Amino acid sequence: MPPVNTSTPYSSRELIDQKTLAKMAGVSRQTVARWEELGFISRSDIGLSGSKYFVIKEVVSQLERLKDVK
Repeated sequence: MPPVNTSTPYSSRELIDQKTLAKMAGVSRQTVARWEELGFISRSDIGLSGSKYFVIKEVVSQLERLKDVK
């Protein structure tokens, strides 16, 4: 699934779902779920269907901060 662009005027951010984030990061969906459970990353937006999405820029920033901690 390609990144999703919301059409609301207050949200012009690129969004991705858990499956897409896992593929982009080269990890399993379970790993992404674990990162979320541990608070390393967080979902930021809810789509029209009620599905939750990650904002690409935010999740990249969150993962970069985590990488710097190591």
